[in-house]
Amino acid sequence: RLFSLTDETESDERADLFERLSIELYLIDRVDPAIEARRQSLEIRQRLDQLEKAGDGLRWLSRLHWAAGQRRDAETRADEAIAALEPLPPGRALAMAMSNKSQLHMLAWDEAPAIAWGNRALALAEQLGDVEIMVHALTNIGSAMALIDFDSALETIQRALAIAHERGLDEHMARCYGNMATSAVMFRQYAVAERWFEEGLAFSQSLDLDLYSVYMMGFRS
Repeated sequence: RLFSLTDETESDERADLFERLSIELYLIDRVDPAIEARRQSLEIRQRLDQLEKAGDGLRWLSRLHWAAGQRRDAETRADEAIAALEPLPPGRALAMAMSNKSQLHMLAWDEAPAIAWGNRALALAEQLGDVEIMVHALTNIGSAMALIDFDSALETIQRALAIAHERGLDEHMARCYGNMATSAVMFRQYAVAERWFEEGLAFSQSLDLDLYSVYMMGFRS
C-alpha cells in the first residue's frame, strides 16, 4: 500500500481523509497514487455499507483511470457507479455519475450519447439546485457540441466558465479553459485557441492545477 493511517479503525473520517488526499494528488497530476488512495477509501465505504458514498467512489475511480490513460477501466467504473446509484433516491452522486458518463463519451468524440447523458445530468442537477454539477454537465455538452456547431459549443462552455468563476470553482474553470482551447485546436481555430491557452495556462499554473496545465501545454505545442 502506498498510504496508511496509524489508526486502523474503519471510520467515515478515515475514508474522508483518503478521498481528500486522492483529489489533491489528482490535481497535481500524481494519478497513480490518487487511484490507490481512492481505492482504499472505497473499500472502507463498502465495508461500512455506505452505498451512495461507495457509488461516488466508483465514479471518482472512473475519472482517475481516464486521467491515467486507462480508458477501459474508466468506462467500467463509470457503468458500475451508475448501476450502484440508480436504485437509490436520486441525488448528487447520481447526477455526477451521469455527467461523468457524458464526459467519457465527449472525450471519445462520441457526441450523441455525450449530449444525452449531459442533459440527464443537467436536469437532475437543476432539480437538486447543484451549481457545480450544472457547470460540469454544461462543459461536457458544450465540448461535445463542437463537432456540430463550434460557435454554439464555445458559447455553452463560456457560460459554464462564467458560472464557475462566479462561484469560485477553480478546477472547473481550468477544465473550461482547457476544453475551449483544445477544441479550438482540433477545429483549426488557432487564434481562438491561443486566447484560451494564454488565459487557461496563467490561471491553472497560478493554482498548481498541474493536471490541466500539462494537458494544455501539450496541445499548445
